[in-house]
Amino acid sequence: METNQSAEEFYAKPAEDTLFEVETSVPEEEFVELDAINTRGSSVEIATLLRQKSRLIIKDTDVFPLAKLLTTRGEIVPAEVKLQQKENDFFYLELACEFDPAPGCRFHQAKFEVTLYNPDLPNDQQDLAPHSQAYDLVPRTVTKEIKFNRKFSFSPELKLEFGPFKAAAGLGKAEPSKDYIVYSTATEAFGFKERISGWSFSRSEYQEIARLHELFMVVRNPKGKSVAAKFTLSGELEAITKAGPFGPFPFSTTFRSKGETTDGVKRLC
Repeated sequence: METNQSAEEFYAKPAEDTLFEVETSVPEEEFVELDAINTRGSSVEIATLLRQKSRLIIKDTDVFPLAKLLTTRGEIVPAEVKLQQKENDFFYLELACEFDPAPGCRFHQAKFEVTLYNPDLPNDQQDLAPHSQAYDLVPRTVTKEIKFNRKFSFSPELKLEFGPFKAAAGLGKAEPSKDYIVYSTATEAFGFKERISGWSFSRSEYQEIARLHELFMVVRNPKGKSVAAKFTLSGELEAITKAGPFGPFPFSTTFRSKGETTDGVKRLC
């Protein structure tokens, strides 16, 4: 995130570096059931399409200590936040995931889930001790195409505030990667004030689940404690055949980092 804007504005830089590459696979038992379909001999075609690897990419997550970010910019830390800072730290996260369906396939629905946890605690204690939570998420709801300006601010309650993008007269077509963020796929954020949060994406008659989705989160974390994020992707694929679309079929995922299989975890602080 760049901080060379006016005192009240921040800038969400375009996502660039890849953190994880994710491959989808449809369980083999799904292919057995295709024999029962066999519509005009399409079961072989469906299986062939679904055995291809659709890809999803999780971009590297940028993490910024929010109190330091605000004071460095000369901003007044809200009173509500000052009270919470006695027991909590706040972080601003820039995330992104990209959907790349295999030829002849499309994503029917997908979920990008972020599980926050303390890597210094065993799993059975994660919900017992004070834990991290998604204090705010953006986008919250998308029902139609919208363009957000990359300049944004924080409300007194530390909610992210992105304004609609308006192209300046006479500048011609704006460059999406630099000037604004586009949301077109139906999207719904979930898990506000929870340890497990994220975004659900749904295909519609007018919009596919494809391209890059830039996502933003404010995290509240117990003061001085470590926090990590485990990323998961789930959903369903459809095969587009000569006889029409078939599915949806659930898929599983394999995470890789620099070619090596990984568990999809990133330490945030």
